[in-house]
Amino acid sequence: MRGSEALLSFCGEPFMEQSTEKEVPRYIFHVRHRSEFLAHLVELERKHRLHQEVKS
Repeated sequence: MRGSEALLSFCGEPFMEQSTEKEVPRYIFHVRHRSEFLAHLVELERKHRLHQEVKS
């Protein structure tokens, strides 16, 4: 995971900017490569992929 970083945005209220044309994320979070949160995100993705493989 060395050098990994992440950009996060969340859909839905209260995270979306009000716009007449389209929904745009109000916040974009930059998660730096040394953040403990990044390891948690990697684990969530791994579990999600495993769950998807079991379903199919």
